[in-house]
Amino acid sequence: GGFGSKMSTYPEEVVVAALARRLGRPVRWIEDRRESLLALNHSKEQVIDLEIAVRADGRILGMRARYRSDSGAYSFNSATALIGPQLAAGLMPGLYDVQAYEYELTAVITNKTPIGPYRGVGWTAGHTARELLLDEIARELKIDPAELRRRNMIRADMLPYRSATGLEYDSGSYEESLTRALDEVDYETFRQDQTRLRGEGRHLGIGISPYVEPTAYGTEIAEQSGYPYTSHDNAMVTVDPAGKVRVAVGVCSQGQGHATTFAQLVADALGVRPDDVEVVAGDTERAPFGLGTYASRGAVIGGGALALAAHDVREKLLKVAAEMLEASPADLEIEDSQVAVRGSPAQALALEDVAAAAYLDPEVRFAGEEPLLSATRFYDPRPTFSNGCFVAIVEVDLETGGVDLRRFAAVEDCGTVLNPMIVE
Repeated sequence: GGFGSKMSTYPEEVVVAALARRLGRPVRWIEDRRESLLALNHSKEQVIDLEIAVRADGRILGMRARYRSDSGAYSFNSATALIGPQLAAGLMPGLYDVQAYEYELTAVITNKTPIGPYRGVGWTAGHTARELLLDEIARELKIDPAELRRRNMIRADMLPYRSATGLEYDSGSYEESLTRALDEVDYETFRQDQTRLRGEGRHLGIGISPYVEPTAYGTEIAEQSGYPYTSHDNAMVTVDPAGKVRVAVGVCSQGQGHATTFAQLVADALGVRPDDVEVVAGDTERAPFGLGTYASRGAVIGGGALALAAHDVREKLLKVAAEMLEASPADLEIEDSQVAVRGSPAQALALEDVAAAAYLDPEVRFAGEEPLLSATRFYDPRPTFSNGCFVAIVEVDLETGGVDLRRFAAVEDCGTVLNPMIVE
């Protein structure tokens, strides 16, 4: 995804490109931090009135919310001035089983810079309001706040699940993430210490914040979130006659490690070394069309398109190698840049020899095999969601108002980890 402000086009960016083309030389736009804070789009400012109806046992019966958002002086981003409150409203039920929900949105015109997408667009405000109110409910009903959340969470046997706002959760580890986060801070021991220290005049508190969030924005999830647009992203994988691999994607990196992850992903699919994979991104003359990096789209959409393209190229390589080894493609495997008959490592060819034959060997050509070891694939995923849980333990000085963070645990269900070093 793209961190910080994103997705909006500013006049200076267009001017810089136009001047560079007119002058035939590089042009740089320099903006200091103060200028950025003054002129950049703003975000996050919302007033949320939230009501939650519950039974005596803590089970949520319904929610009602009103959202008022500062939209600035005018709308200038593709998602309109409702970008903040609409997303906050759509995700308000979160990972809780709530089917009765009503909300109202208001975007207020002010004299500020326009609102625009910013990390965790809209969701953080709504999420904060919901979790704070759940804590108040737990205190009022004298129910443990962790237990209150657990009672209302979407259970594993309810998945796939469609939320009251139409979001489709195909999977999730909601209870597991909550349990793991509580274990990380030794929740039971904390409660004992909290009671003991309260008697000594010390005040310890805990905040529990489980969440689910949309990710990998494609066409379907955009529609479900209230911002219908068509996702379109392609990726290309090519093996040249020397057996080297070139990858071209339309999602650009801002430091997330795309080159490492994409090279590893394609290398694994083709059975080559990551060092033999060149990743090209952001060059409109060499990379296929794509909508770019935002909304956590990089690994799922960019990586998904690459995985499909790499699979196609692998099939082409196996067909050529099968012709050369007089074997069935189903009996071949590729590992360490070698194509071999499974169970007979002596019957093997270097990948570079297979690639050269595909391009230049007339016998392979006459056999009707595809001469170009290249594939371009499009990928538009089904709705994709991430989930996790945060737990913070703090101590508050009642005389000064000072807050000391004692412990903090963050649990994230990462799904399939492509590169542990980048995750860590």
